[in-house]
Amino acid sequence: MIHWLPGLFNNDENYTAVNDTTIEMIAAQSSLPDTSPELDATERYSENVQVISKDEKLYYLPY
Repeated sequence: MIHWLPGLFNNDENYTAVNDTTIEMIAAQSSLPDTSPELDATERYSENVQVISKDEKLYYLPY
């Protein structure tokens, strides 16, 4: 409960050191190629849709 108390007097006490292993893992993961899917470039709001409400949820269907 008092773990935050030293940080009130010395700002360096607010931080915890990170293991070298953790740093290596982060570096390895950040160097991986980007595998995120390509975003759809079509304009979402340019097409007509049909809105259906069921059980307090909204569903947008192509018109």
